[in-house]
Amino acid sequence: MIAATAIAVSVFVAFQVASELLGWELRDTAENQLRADSRVLATTAERAGLAQVQLPPYPGSGRLVRVILPDGSTRTPAGQPALPPSASTPGAWRRARRPT
Repeated sequence: MIAATAIAVSVFVAFQVASELLGWELRDTAENQLRADSRVLATTAERAGLAQVQLPPYPGSGRLVRVILPDGSTRTPAGQPALPPSASTPGAWRRARRPT
């Protein structure tokens, strides 16, 4: 009985650790993809001009994004909740922090 309980606890703990590690890996992958998408948007904005920048629609969950264009104006994906004003300098690209 004690051995079965110990095995069950070991399996549960191993599953929890594996789930947490997988979650970290998925989060890192999503953040890397967001950075890559931001670089593509920045390059597109520089090449096509500010009025031509297209942002993908907000999926309804995940990080909120604000693109600050070189002229100081900002863009957010369609459907994304409004973000507070940014104190960033014109031309800066940064990820918005989640509201606390």
